[in-house]
Amino acid sequence: MSTFYVDLVGGTDTDATKSITGATNANPCVITSASHNYAAGQVIYLSGLAGITQLNNQYYTVANPSPNTYELLGIDTTSGYGIYTSGGISKITGKLIEGATQANPCVITCTVHEFLDDDYVFINDVTGMTELNGRSFKVANKTADTFELSGVDSSGYSAFSSGGDVRRAYLTTQVAIDQNIGSDEVRISKTEAYTQYTSADLTWTRGSRIVTTSSSLVGSFAVGDLIGRDGAAGDGNFETFYRVNGITATTITLGADYYGTTGVDTASVWKVIPFTAGINGQRIIYPLNPVTVSGGWNLETSERDGETWLKHFSRTTSSNIGIYGSENCIYSHLNIVECYMAVSCSGSQTFSNCSFMGYVYTIYLSGELHTLTDCVGMGSGGTSWPTMHNLSNIFCTDCLFLAFTGGRASSCTTGGTTNGGFYFGGSYGVYGSSDISIENATFENNAYGVTGFNNIKVYNCNFINCTYGVRSGSPSISYLIDNCNFSGCDCGFYGTQVNGVIIENSTFTSNLIDIYGDIYTGKIYSYNNVHLTPSNWAYSRTLSTGTMQISNCTIDAPSIAKAFQIIAGSSYAIPQYILQNSFGYCGSYYANGQLTKDSTVFRTAGPSLKFSYNSTKLYNWFDIKMVACYAKSLQSKTFSLYMKRDTTAFTGTIVPSFKLNGARLTTESTITTLTDSWVLYEWTCDGSLITVDGELSLEFSINGNNTAIWIDDFTVTDV
Repeated sequence: MSTFYVDLVGGTDTDATKSITGATNANPCVITSASHNYAAGQVIYLSGLAGITQLNNQYYTVANPSPNTYELLGIDTTSGYGIYTSGGISKITGKLIEGATQANPCVITCTVHEFLDDDYVFINDVTGMTELNGRSFKVANKTADTFELSGVDSSGYSAFSSGGDVRRAYLTTQVAIDQNIGSDEVRISKTEAYTQYTSADLTWTRGSRIVTTSSSLVGSFAVGDLIGRDGAAGDGNFETFYRVNGITATTITLGADYYGTTGVDTASVWKVIPFTAGINGQRIIYPLNPVTVSGGWNLETSERDGETWLKHFSRTTSSNIGIYGSENCIYSHLNIVECYMAVSCSGSQTFSNCSFMGYVYTIYLSGELHTLTDCVGMGSGGTSWPTMHNLSNIFCTDCLFLAFTGGRASSCTTGGTTNGGFYFGGSYGVYGSSDISIENATFENNAYGVTGFNNIKVYNCNFINCTYGVRSGSPSISYLIDNCNFSGCDCGFYGTQVNGVIIENSTFTSNLIDIYGDIYTGKIYSYNNVHLTPSNWAYSRTLSTGTMQISNCTIDAPSIAKAFQIIAGSSYAIPQYILQNSFGYCGSYYANGQLTKDSTVFRTAGPSLKFSYNSTKLYNWFDIKMVACYAKSLQSKTFSLYMKRDTTAFTGTIVPSFKLNGARLTTESTITTLTDSWVLYEWTCDGSLITVDGELSLEFSINGNNTAIWIDDFTVTDV
């Protein structure tokens, strides 16, 4: 494996790939290649020749060059070789190293090397003094056949044995990548440091594209510049640089919503100046073989101590793409901006510590599995295109995707999986079609966190301050939301014309509405969820048909009015809500009853559960599922609770019963008397009655007057 270096100083490489038009069957073999510019002793690599295929994928030394031909030193093709028919390319591999001293500084012997002082060169394939391999150096004190490696003390290195090549650092990224024959590495030099401007105070607001300035920066910045706060950086840092999409005397409009913390930077704003790379209408990086490409390199020390920022000539030309290709490659520490698409790849790509900014798609991935770690993608084009478009499977770790206003942070099509990432701002966090899975992701300030149609799975995700955390497409079927957190959203889950929704093991905190289903939504199941302080309702349902089952949930709402929105009207049937919970809040609630959590009356610790019957009726009939649990067949269970009434005498009956999967098993002794003191009630369901695994519930049929009843301290134990 070789390591190539790119020096981003501008200019054109003279040792790019050359086309071959002939190869003789002779001793030595003679290659025809117009204007090849090779010198005697240079090592080249041949590939793609038709007919005389035995020459392909091999290294050769150039001999007796003429303007359009050269010999392959020591290669006899008179027998055992095919006859050349067409095609072929050659790539220079550098000048042959003939010696390297163990000294301070190290001196390289290389006949007619043609390097100049202060040139950057890199070395590969040395035997003996292997400490030189894969590194870049600065040329000093050159002679015709020797040069020093500036600042390199090789006194303690191994002795030079033989071989190796040295070549000038490439000036063009794509030419360096073209030399790659598979699994090589290309290292790109760092670009210039950021520039600080101190003539104005800037106010940055989280979730806003508008930055206010205390004085005009019109002369300092222009549309297309990249600016950032104190501490801003590339390489996947979340406090990153933003594109200037507009500027006035008092404001700067960013290309995407600002993700960081609201604050004022006094007399400080930073600007990064990317290097214009690539050829207009082409790609900046287009590997034809697997390769590793990285940025931020100091070519004098062979260490990464900066950042590499690359941009294209024009971001509105559709073929101006940053990274393109189908080979399985590894990219790191690259910042690619001002492209039509920053990344458009298939295959299986790996990205780490990268920042990308695109005009239409920022990151477009198809193929197999792609991995992104510590990356930032930002949409800044003013279109509704997604920042990341996923046609395959993506695994994200500590990645941030910022959407342009009206755009999507990510789009995921049929069969795609997105694992991880932070999705901030814009209309959509992830917009999907069918059979997609979203895992371990955080969505913030999106109009729609996750939106999709059929067979959508959302696991271990956080939704913060979204208009809709998860919103179904219309129509759609089959949603599974598991172990998610929704906070500060207008609506946690919003179902419209969706059938078959399971929401489980999730927490809803301070949303306006936690779970909503419209009139056309059927079969919403809510299991093991926690609802904390909903502003309007934990559950809102406007259905005329279908069911909503709420099982083993806790609703921390002050009253049934906050727990459930009951929408009346001629086209609606009054819904029946079932809440099963072993922590003390449970029951089946109808429009003619009220539920409150009472923190003033309790047995051991507040709150208790208070039933207050309709005061306008003398008697109120309730069928209440008090508590339920999962029971295995033949396993006996004991249910217990404490109950009391207020000072008004209770008139009526309470008939407890056990049901298994909704079918009545037993009817227990009728309760006709309640006292104003806490009394323990216990009921045991014999395991012989539990013939299958399923839901075992204790239910009350209550027919009584308007006496208030408190219930507290539910327990379920195995017997």
